[in-house]
Amino acid sequence: MRFLITITVLLFVSFSFALDFVPGSGSQVISEDCKEYSFGYHQGTDDYHFYGSDKWAVFFDFASVYPAAEISQFITSKALIYLPQTGDSIRVELFSNEFNHPGTLLTWNKVPVSSNWIEVTFPQTVQESSLWLVVTYSTSFTGIYVSASQGGGEHSYYSNTNVPQAPYYQSFASAGFNAELLFGLAGEFVLDSQIIDLELTNFDLEGIIEPGQTVAPTFAIYNHSGIPITDATINLNVYSPDPDFAFFDEIPIPETIAPLSLYEFNNQNPAFFEHQFVLPERPLQLKLRAALVSSHNDNDPQANNVRLIHRFSFADSYPIFLIENFLRWQNVSQITWSQDQYSFPQFHILNYFPILGDTLSSIAAQNRFNWYHFNSLPRTVVNGDLRINGFSTNYGDQFVQLCTQAQNYKTFISSADFSIINEDHTDQLYATLTLNNAHTQLYSSVVEYDIVNSSRLFVGLFKKQTFNEGERWVIDRWIVQNQPLNGSLNADQSLTINFFIPLNNISLSELEQFYRIYYWLQLQDSGKILYSSYSEFSNFVAVQDENNFVPRLIIFPNPLHPGELMKVSINNGKQIGRVQIYNLRGQKIKDFYTSQSEITITADQFPVNGIYFLRFPSIPSAKTGMPTIHKIIILK
Repeated sequence: MRFLITITVLLFVSFSFALDFVPGSGSQVISEDCKEYSFGYHQGTDDYHFYGSDKWAVFFDFASVYPAAEISQFITSKALIYLPQTGDSIRVELFSNEFNHPGTLLTWNKVPVSSNWIEVTFPQTVQESSLWLVVTYSTSFTGIYVSASQGGGEHSYYSNTNVPQAPYYQSFASAGFNAELLFGLAGEFVLDSQIIDLELTNFDLEGIIEPGQTVAPTFAIYNHSGIPITDATINLNVYSPDPDFAFFDEIPIPETIAPLSLYEFNNQNPAFFEHQFVLPERPLQLKLRAALVSSHNDNDPQANNVRLIHRFSFADSYPIFLIENFLRWQNVSQITWSQDQYSFPQFHILNYFPILGDTLSSIAAQNRFNWYHFNSLPRTVVNGDLRINGFSTNYGDQFVQLCTQAQNYKTFISSADFSIINEDHTDQLYATLTLNNAHTQLYSSVVEYDIVNSSRLFVGLFKKQTFNEGERWVIDRWIVQNQPLNGSLNADQSLTINFFIPLNNISLSELEQFYRIYYWLQLQDSGKILYSSYSEFSNFVAVQDENNFVPRLIIFPNPLHPGELMKVSINNGKQIGRVQIYNLRGQKIKDFYTSQSEITITADQFPVNGIYFLRFPSIPSAKTGMPTIHKIIILK
């Protein structure tokens, strides 16, 4: 129902306000060659293409950036605008702000759209504490669009002419669009003399972030003040959950940072290689803090001189990677044909049709679409956080680029055990998933960023469908959806999750032939998939109904807790005979013969906690004549 409501709102906006959109490319589109300071509210990605209006605006509130300053203005010299196609021309105007609407025209220019990124230089600079940037550019559904990136939408506007006698600027947010126009301004902040703002930007680690690799910090500093800075220093702290690994470095800035200028520290800087460091051989989680300090810190009220990032030095490989397609039946051939041109064997493609009533649609597909907060189709998602919005002529290039990037990811899950148990006379299967972390050290505190409890488990039943000359996997239903792990999974630990798989009139033979279980862990904040795998239905572990055994075995207590004794006895006093114990992977743990009518079992006899199976070849089932099998649960 949530999705239907969203569609209704979008259609209402489309017909009432003559505003609509198609997906953008999803690509980062800001030129990195620009050294000027630019100010904007967008994310720098071409996520949406809007059309239907001829006037587009962004309201810039410079005073809110420095709320403690008596004077907080911006000297604007040019506008920076991205448009998805070239040709035609645009008129760009700057207006004063009057009662939250464009007021007096301050300056303007009209330029041809000769490239996607357009720098519109104004005849004179404008210095204001707030400004309206208004772009006159007629758009249409035939392909003349403006671009926007995902965001709040409170700063971007379009001209609403629903009432021709009283047009007004309506924000994207109020119209139901969480997007900010790819419009920005180039210039400089003007602050009162008591405030000296140094901004630390682009802090990251360069290099392969894996155990034993050499890495180095990169960052940039922008001097927003009117005085030169000669004593800037970056204090770098690298923390980890390993008590034997922590790293501190003091990185002096040898050059004077001129007023209103940018200083960059990267591999082109002579001092860059002096500040490399080697990551420990053991895989672990990293927390990095960079603090910009100088003699002017007391006069720097901003929180933009400290940056905190989290990185993962993991070493284990993913069993598989996931590609998720969100489709309409009308565009499925474009997407599948393009993906079929490339071979990435480790990547499994899952398909979702979220529009109910569409071919192969389902509530499960709609739920997944909503989990991502998507509002347009088609979408392609690689490993959860790498995305292609829509379909364009360079779709194949984007697809290859994202798959190549994802296949270098590592995980902290060293292995997983997934077993499906078929219990007689039930309309559901019992499943157990055990995740194992053999050696990766993780933080277990929310403050330090606990990635285990920040992750969500998804287990989906996918059905094999044949279309576009290929066999493809389409969501059928969710078994587990968006479930917190609620446990610890640090180094040398395992975490077991139990759940049921309802059959819903699906026969076991149909399951084996047409269905698969896919399961994965996904970060709730970024959407990145941390681990993914799948299971076929070809190997069931059969567990018979123990109440029908003659003679009957008695097992108590079950589950077995630490410090307890599990007693296994036969009800007629006869000897038990041969006993075999298997784990969920079908591996034999123990095999012995006893002449007793009762045996005892302790938890320390098992390597890890979980589900095991006691097999008694010498005590056949009265119903089948086959050896009997009992399920036991060990809790250590």
